[in-house]
Amino acid sequence: MLAHPALCEELFVVLSKIEEVRYSIKMRLGYDSFHQWQDILPLMDIISPLEIVVHPRMGKQMYRGEVNTDEFSILYEACHYPIIYNGDITSTSQIERLQHRYPQLSGVMVGRALLAKPYLFCNFVDSADLERFHTLLYSQYRRSLTGGEHQILTKMKSLWEYFLPDADKKLRKAIKKCNSIPHYEQIVAQIFKNYTIM
Repeated sequence: MLAHPALCEELFVVLSKIEEVRYSIKMRLGYDSFHQWQDILPLMDIISPLEIVVHPRMGKQMYRGEVNTDEFSILYEACHYPIIYNGDITSTSQIERLQHRYPQLSGVMVGRALLAKPYLFCNFVDSADLERFHTLLYSQYRRSLTGGEHQILTKMKSLWEYFLPDADKKLRKAIKKCNSIPHYEQIVAQIFKNYTIM
């Protein structure tokens, strides 16, 4: 919708009529231009969002290419709503640099990096902690999902798209190909037996 300000305005007008609800907005800088946010930002006054989460890429980039911090800086200066930065944060030092560069940031949002390394912001964690995290998630899926082995494996395989990217590549590939719970558990046990935190 970032490429269609008129549609955004129409949506905001409808949302503004629901008086008991407040909104936050998550957005890119634009869909096919880094400057499309400039037409959208003034329209946000219609709903006065609680905060705006900004991922400084274009929609068509998906997660490829560099984030555009220069354009984000322009948006940051122009916006009078609380802003949360989102995009390619993989370390605490990056957060510190963002806080220094943008002292009025309301916060940061971290997604894929935490899926890859759930211990990212912990002072200390070992492989046993990661295995417990996996086991808790896996056990909960087995209790709550009703679609049988296939549904459970599909959920867990999607986790491994991000989880522990520095683990043994052959074993990670084997997870994608496994088609039974016992086989999955065997592969995961091998991964954790050999895994050390990088």
